[in-house]
Amino acid sequence: MKKHKETKEERAEHNRKIGETNSKLKPDIIEKLKEMYKLDASQKEMACYLEVCEETICHWKKKHPLLFQSLELMRNEPILTARRTIVKAVATETPTAFKYLERKARKEFLEEQKIIVETEDDERGGDVKAAVEAFEQSMRKILTTKKDEQTTDKE
Repeated sequence: MKKHKETKEERAEHNRKIGETNSKLKPDIIEKLKEMYKLDASQKEMACYLEVCEETICHWKKKHPLLFQSLELMRNEPILTARRTIVKAVATETPTAFKYLERKARKEFLEEQKIIVETEDDERGGDVKAAVEAFEQSMRKILTTKKDEQTTDKE
């Protein structure tokens, strides 16, 4: 009796079934992966926690890209938790509220920083002052050159 020759599709289906039964990526492992992604764990840490090698995780990523895209989004969980904490603290803690506003409404709430160079009492102040003057002079030269170029271009 002649043996039936498998088609590519039949072989692929057979391999898929074998892979599904042999795969370590079971629902409980996916839950552990979610937990690790929410902790923003590295791939090495995940492998250690799941007791698999890093190559296995790489293989899973290639085999299940949509799953791992959704898991990647879970890395934002610590940031969102921190944001919630800050927003809650804004209601009761004035310094936290002010820091939040400095970052979110910079123009209105950020204190202007000024650099003051004193030259009389500080020996190095003269060097700093000379450097600042040299910088300003070179900037004036650059701006004058650009202004001249723009004037020439308009003509």
